[in-house]
Amino acid sequence: MKTSNKILLALFILPFVLATLVGFTFYSVQNSGKFITEEQYNKESKLTNIVPAFTGIDLLGYKGNHVTISKSDSFAVVTDEWNKGKISYEVKDNILILTSASKDEYIPVTIFCPSVSSITTDSAGVNIGDVLRNATINAKAESDITLNSNADSLALNIERNGNVNLGANTIRELQLNLSNGAQLDASEAIVMSFSNVALADSATVKFGGKTMKAFLQQESKPLQ
Repeated sequence: MKTSNKILLALFILPFVLATLVGFTFYSVQNSGKFITEEQYNKESKLTNIVPAFTGIDLLGYKGNHVTISKSDSFAVVTDEWNKGKISYEVKDNILILTSASKDEYIPVTIFCPSVSSITTDSAGVNIGDVLRNATINAKAESDITLNSNADSLALNIERNGNVNLGANTIRELQLNLSNGAQLDASEAIVMSFSNVALADSATVKFGGKTMKAFLQQESKPLQ
């Protein structure tokens, strides 16, 4: 065989040899327990803390962070393993109080519970899952809240630069108390009725047509 043909043959076979070696190495490392799959990473990198039952959530000490509230039969606070020790939590008078050790570090947390009747937050991003039935949400300055839950009765108190998005959910009765600079986006939501509506002059609201009809039936009053 000519030398040129040998070179071409070697170049043709080389990729298959490399692929076989890589596959064998991958298999060996995975079976030795040194390789971590994405599923293992997501599971092993999380720290689940079971907590006593609670009905309310206080996030006033968790400024600048993001919290997800998800529905579950149990009560728990879940964080990344590497953030262990950077947050503290306690249940006092049926209220889960969450506090971050540093206000300059991003520490996302997921809270699990069957339902919740009150949420208070200040300067934090909060995504609320299907845990609302009859609830009050206090969104203080620069809070950013998104709902993914229907509710029979919901009271919203939104302060300066606070923002609440009701998502594509149905709220049977909505109470509103919006300060100057507060924002409410209910453009995709269906609100069936309003009660105790108080709007400051520079508050901003967005309603879809059906919700607007319900709103116009309720006479709003200026915020004192």
